[in-house]
Amino acid sequence: MEEGKKAFEELSQKVIETVAPAITEKVLAELPRRKNIFGGESANAEVLEQKKAAAEYLRAKFLRDEAKAKALSS
Repeated sequence: MEEGKKAFEELSQKVIETVAPAITEKVLAELPRRKNIFGGESANAEVLEQKKAAAEYLRAKFLRDEAKAKALSS
């Protein structure tokens, strides 16, 4: 029984050493594609720009600067 456990440990360690680099390489190769599934950095930049514009609009409304708020709302 003890020999079986030891053999299993050795075999699993060798399998991990053999397979892990290939899996890591595949995942890293697919990483850019996974990133672009949700639009990538350009979509994030667009959302950030919209958030900044919304914050400026709210600031203008809070300060009762109607001219600036109207300019930002269009």
